[in-house]
Amino acid sequence: MKKTSILLALISAMTLFAQGVYARNDVRALADDLRKENNATSLHIGRFAMTIASMFTGTGGLRCLDIVTADNLDENKIARFMEHARLMDDSHYQAQIRCNSDNEYCKVLMHVEEGYVRELAIIAIDNDEVALVQIKGRISLDDANDIAKDYADGSRGV
Repeated sequence: MKKTSILLALISAMTLFAQGVYARNDVRALADDLRKENNATSLHIGRFAMTIASMFTGTGGLRCLDIVTADNLDENKIARFMEHARLMDDSHYQAQIRCNSDNEYCKVLMHVEEGYVRELAIIAIDNDEVALVQIKGRISLDDANDIAKDYADGSRGV
C-alpha cells in the first residue's frame, strides 16, 4: 500500500512538472490558439522557403514570417485572446509599443541580440478581430532603421 501511494505521488508530481514545462504562454502559443479558430487566416513562410527566396531576391535577414488573423469573433473569444496577450511571457522582449483601451489592445515586441533584431512580434486586438505578425531573422538595427525611415517618409509606398 505504501509503495502504491508513493508511486502515485511520484506520477502526479511528474505530470504536474511536465504540464509546467510544456505549458506555453508566448507569441507562438497565441498564434497556435488563433489558428484553431474557424475563421482564421494564416500565412507561414518558414526558414526553408526563405532560404530558397534569398537565392532570387534579398530577404534582408528574414528567416521566418508568420501572419495569423481571425475576424468576426465574439466578445468571449476576444476577451480570451486579450487576456492571453496581456499575460504573455514577454520577459525576453523589449516592448516597443503597448496600448490598451476598453476594446482595443496593441503590443509591439522586439527581441534584440548582439546588435541584431532576432524577432519582432506585433499583436493587435480590436472589437471583433485579432491579428498577429511574427518576424524572425537576423536584421541589423541599421537596416531596420533604414526600412522604418523609408516607409515613414512615404518614399517606398505601402
